[in-house]
Amino acid sequence: KAEGESLWDKLDHYYRIVKSTLLLHQSPTTGLFPTKTHGDNHKAKVHDNLYCAACSWALALAYRRIDDDKGRTHELEHSAIKCMRGILYCYMRQADKVKYCSVDRIIYLCYNTVTIYICIYSACNALVNI
Repeated sequence: KAEGESLWDKLDHYYRIVKSTLLLHQSPTTGLFPTKTHGDNHKAKVHDNLYCAACSWALALAYRRIDDDKGRTHELEHSAIKCMRGILYCYMRQADKVKYCSVDRIIYLCYNTVTIYICIYSACNALVNI
């Protein structure tokens, strides 16, 4: 990066990175980001989506700080909001299945970005659809 690069240029550079790596892959229905972007993989992990939402939100705050009028602030904020709503929606849809979480303490929740069914990966890596 050049020393004399303006704040606008720096933010535009970060925006292009976020747009090409994150926003293009966000699910239009649930707002979740898939774990893998190639193939027919429709799984999204909660912690990955939280990082994506935080990234979008942080860049939106930077654009808001410099009073952006190109609509990027709005786009980034609503991307983060949509992702967080998607996570909350998935949690609410699975509230009756919380009892499975107390059985096996070593589990990772991942949400299917298309059908929003919960999948539990247990310690033996067996995939169990509930």
